[in-house]
Amino acid sequence: MNKAIYIILIAGGGLLTAVLAFFASQPATTEAAPFVPLGVLVACIAHCVMVFKMWAALPADQRRTSPGAAVGLLFIPVFNIYWIFNVYVGYATDFNKSAQARGVDKRISWGLLLCQLLLSWVPLLGLILQIVAISQICNGVNALRAGSGAVQARAA
Repeated sequence: MNKAIYIILIAGGGLLTAVLAFFASQPATTEAAPFVPLGVLVACIAHCVMVFKMWAALPADQRRTSPGAAVGLLFIPVFNIYWIFNVYVGYATDFNKSAQARGVDKRISWGLLLCQLLLSWVPLLGLILQIVAISQICNGVNALRAGSGAVQARAA
């Protein structure tokens, strides 16, 4: 997983929304108003793809949910408030177990992911935590994929 792409699309999508909303609120540039949802749409699609890929990287017997369910249940109103914690904090737990079982020397901090979810509403801090969390998830998925290739090569 390329972390630069996900950081640009997810965090950048949020920033694009903020910038467009600012310009849409100015009397001289109200033409920007129809484009405000564009950043949210880009960030939402990139987020769904990232969630799917991160859950798909785990072996089926070592994950608590399927990649499709991880994404799909995020679209259920009210339930998604609970589910987003399961998607991220639960993923860190399942990832760490899977990495340890495969001998991969990489861990994802469930505390970081929890803080990112709880503090995402704080403007600058939320953005910084989001970038660090995306980076850690992408690095973990890449290490797990590289480690599983090494395990297969040793078995052959």
